[in-house]
Amino acid sequence: MENNKNRGNLLIVEDEPVIAKICNRILTKEGFKILLATDGNMAVKLLNEHKFDLCLIDVRTPGIDGLELYGHISKKFPGLVHKVVFMTGDTLSKNIPEFVDKAGCFLLQKPFTTSELLNAINKA
Repeated sequence: MENNKNRGNLLIVEDEPVIAKICNRILTKEGFKILLATDGNMAVKLLNEHKFDLCLIDVRTPGIDGLELYGHISKKFPGLVHKVVFMTGDTLSKNIPEFVDKAGCFLLQKPFTTSELLNAINKA
């Protein structure tokens, strides 16, 4: 059953088509209007053209990566800095969880469940 409640505009930045499609489907059903960027450069363009209420960002994307994109968001869209959820499949880098924790954002480790995704989005 589709949720008719409008929860705002959400930017998904994900270069893996399957993950992007799944997140899009789940979050659309939750009432979000989704725009998708497959790399950081496209995300910057969309951020400059649209108002977003929340961002779901893969840490490792082509061009501008998710951490660099967060730097752009913090400079140009400071009201959005605590409305970012990061995703990563990189379980070896210690700097990613440290960065995300310092930024005060949420981190989803891939693969994640629907409930983990919704929990992170709802907390953000």
